[in-house]
Parts: sequence; structure tokens; C-alpha cells
Amino acid sequence: MILKSIVKSTLQKFISLVFFFLKSRTLFDELISKTENYIRLKNRISLDKINENKILRNKSINLVDVGASFDIQDFSKQYKKIINFHLIDCNWDKSIYPKKKNFYFYDKFISNKKKIITFNLTNDTGLSSGLTPNAEMSDYYWNKQNQNTVKIKKKIKLASTSLKHLLKVNNIDILKIDVQGTEFEVLKGMGKYRPFLIKVESSTSEMYKNQKTIFEIGTLLRSKGYILHTSSFFSKPTPVNLKWKNIVNLHGDFIFVPNHVGKGKKIIMKNLEKYLISYAIYGIHDFALYQLTRLKINKKKIIDLIEFIKKEG
Repeated sequence: MILKSIVKSTLQKFISLVFFFLKSRTLFDELISKTENYIRLKNRISLDKINENKILRNKSINLVDVGASFDIQDFSKQYKKIINFHLIDCNWDKSIYPKKKNFYFYDKFISNKKKIITFNLTNDTGLSSGLTPNAEMSDYYWNKQNQNTVKIKKKIKLASTSLKHLLKVNNIDILKIDVQGTEFEVLKGMGKYRPFLIKVESSTSEMYKNQKTIFEIGTLLRSKGYILHTSSFFSKPTPVNLKWKNIVNLHGDFIFVPNHVGKGKKIIMKNLEKYLISYAIYGIHDFALYQLTRLKINKKKIIDLIEFIKKEG
């Protein structure tokens, strides 16, 4: 009887532990995601050192941020000498950004072509979009407590344009997009621009009506010579009243880079130094070294840059 009681007690504790673990999966996933991001950030190479070594030979990186929302001031501390920041948004406070010669501001809504669109300004301005919120999975992602954040408070008519019509730079080296559902249209309007790295915040299901998901985005970019390198999800538990809940990978960040075969090879080869530095900025230079090995690059300046990155990274 004593043994049976011990076994029963142990089993109950084990089941409770399992339920606790399942209930906490979102916490674990978020911790893992943040740890991976931290490691990637720690792996970034100091571009100031690269600049001092004159490896880029006074060339600069064009970083285009559509929906300019990340902390540009913090980002620029390490890379301010080497990056030209092109910041694009139709709904922002430019006063929070530094006024420097390598910062270019565009007060525009970016789409795939020039047209008139309806911009939905929401209570949380960071969730404002050219599409209407409350699609098939929006109630899952924005639960009852957060539904008010995506409530439309004002509709504005805006003239949209595309990256190919707006920008006057020879190339976009890094493209970052966070535009609440219209990422596909931004990418479709790139024209001949072929960045070395594309970071997109997107969803696996519609959270805005008629939104193109990451699957359509992936298909579009694959046709242009890109592959998915990194995905990082903002997971949320199922909004039901249970002791434990599964999670759905509904929304997150995705990094695409050129493939080293087919169309992607041409993107990489057009400027090997900028390609390698663009990867280093996001801490994925290890994959660049792999691709360069597969491409059998033996130019001295690239070998010098590879050796420098191996030493620093």
C-alpha cells in the first residue's frame, strides 16, 4: 500500500510538471528566441574596425527601412561610419531620429506601384496599415484585452509609390520591411533592386484583410533568387480556457538571403565586399563564409576580409 501511494504521488507530480511545462511553452519559446537573437547580435563584427582597415575602400552600405520602426539610434552606434540609412514611413515622428548626413527620410507609403490607397490609422499607431485589421486570425493574435489597439480611429487617403520609383541609389544592400500586412507589395515594387539581405516581419495567416502571408512572400523571393535563412516567431498560446495550451507560430521576423546558385549567385557576385559586410551586420557571416566556399572565391581582397571576420568573429 505504501509503495502504491508513493507511485501514485510521484505520478501526480510528474503529470503536474508536464502540464506546467506545456502551459509555459510560450515562455520557453520566447526565451529561446531571445537567446538566439542575443547570440546573433553578439556575433556582429565591428564595422568601425573594418572601415579602419579600409577593406570597404570608402564604400558605404545602403540600408533601407520601410516602416522605420527599429531603434535606429542604437543600431547606428556601431555602424554609423559605414551605413547610409534610408528611412521610409508615412506615419512617424522624425524627431526621435538623429539628424546626420547619412540619414535620409522619406514620408511615403510604399507599395508595388503608384496609386491612391486608404491608410487605416489605429489606436496603436504602430499597427496602422494600408489594409483593414481583423482578418481570419487577428482575434487570436490580438486577444480581447488588445482588440482596442487595432481599432481604426481614422482613415486617410494617401498616394503610394514603389521603391523603384522613390529611391535614387544604385543598390539596396539591406532591406528591412515592417509595414503591417503589405510586405508583399513592397517587395513586388523593388524593380531591379536586389538586396544582399532582406528582413521581413510577416505572418503565416491573415491578420489584415487580403494580406499576403510569408508563404506568398517566400515564393516571390525564391523566384528572384533568395532563400530563407532565419525565422523567429512571436508565439502566443491558444486563447481558450485550459490548463495547458499549444502555441501557433502566427507572426514573426524572417531573414532572406541570396542563394549561391542560380539567380542568387549573380546577386552575391555583384559586390562581394558589400555582400559579406551585410551578412556581418546581422551576425550571419558564418553562412556567407559557407557560400563563398561553395562559390570558390579566391580574390585576395575577399580572402583578406574573410580572415579579418574569422579573427574578429
